[in-house]
Amino acid sequence: MNHLKEVYIQFRNHEPKPIQVDPDETLEDLLARLRKDFPEVGSEDTPFALFAEEDDDELPLGKKFCECRPKPPHILHCHQCKKIEVSVSYNGHNCHEFGPNAKIRRITKWAIKQFGVDESR
Repeated sequence: MNHLKEVYIQFRNHEPKPIQVDPDETLEDLLARLRKDFPEVGSEDTPFALFAEEDDDELPLGKKFCECRPKPPHILHCHQCKKIEVSVSYNGHNCHEFGPNAKIRRITKWAIKQFGVDESR
């Protein structure tokens, strides 16, 4: 029985790349394999952080894939930066840090909640 998981790796400025991952494979091993299989994304000297889809916390590279629990479809984002800061001005000013994998819809939801904007208007 094949227990491999299909995972999509999203790199900056690249289309998501589908790969097969053994659930017991560490993220460090996965990252090393990605560097070998996709040299266009960066060399061993390029520092990367991995993030599960819609999760702002960096995944520890020593962790096994099965411990990360990315939600289907399994998407991991690979970035050089670890945080982005979003600043919004609307009847006041507010800043918040997100992971570099944050989608605009999630940032917009945060801003709407922060400023009490009525979405129905």
